[in-house]
Amino acid sequence: MNKKQYNNVIENTLKHELSAQTDDSLSVARAIFDNMGVALPQGDIKTVYETIKTNNYMGWKSCTMQEAQAAADRGVAAIGISEDKIVVLSANDEEQPVAQTASVMTLSENTSAFAVEGMQYYSYSYGGTTCQGGSGTCSNNRYKREDAVAYAREYANSTGPNYVNFGDPVFAAIYLAQYGTWTGMADCANFVSQCLVAGGLKMNDDWYFYQHINTAVALPGITDIYYRDKDGVLVSYPISYYFSAPWTTASAQYEYFSNTANGYTSTNVIKIRSICDIEYAVSH
Repeated sequence: MNKKQYNNVIENTLKHELSAQTDDSLSVARAIFDNMGVALPQGDIKTVYETIKTNNYMGWKSCTMQEAQAAADRGVAAIGISEDKIVVLSANDEEQPVAQTASVMTLSENTSAFAVEGMQYYSYSYGGTTCQGGSGTCSNNRYKREDAVAYAREYANSTGPNYVNFGDPVFAAIYLAQYGTWTGMADCANFVSQCLVAGGLKMNDDWYFYQHINTAVALPGITDIYYRDKDGVLVSYPISYYFSAPWTTASAQYEYFSNTANGYTSTNVIKIRSICDIEYAVSH
């Protein structure tokens, strides 16, 4: 997502989610990142801090305060965290700035030292790759293949946190209500995308998945429950899903990542037809 989409998720969460309307900074962060499809460790704030500090949880990577703010400005999830507080960094957008709170900040030279005292900074998949999607520039030498493999092994028979199984009938019913059509979907490309994120690639405007927990509303004289989505539109389903074809469809995924203009490869694509081909691909 870009920085405007990133800030919109933050603003809509703060405005519509009861779990974000609190002084508990961890509850605010969880509500925001749940709507972005970004995982935070389970537990209290100290446990979250200690887990992320290992620099080995999902896509969270340690960085400087300046690098964290730069990530947020690109639409990449970024935080400052200590043993007793977590702050979600919002993107610096002069046209549509996010209201600053104790739990959501845009860092600048004017930010008080007290507000950031004791903070360490992390961004989601920071340093995993410099791929921007469509930019034609990418350096994958920091992509961690072992992290992608570990994710694949852990969630091969279950659904990863903050994602959905595209073959699940419950997802199919919501998708049908949201988009008005359902042709049947498999989960293969969706799962591969999740693994790539775990390995260090970051989502962008062409390759993404996120979900939004819609806000329940009571309508006079109507017993059915309705909801408002992230744009304030009245809908009949509790969750909205947003994703691109390269995230969910095998053919589109292949076309996207094999296109050298998108910056993920600069050479010929290796086509896998046998075990020998896999061994060759791994060695190259």
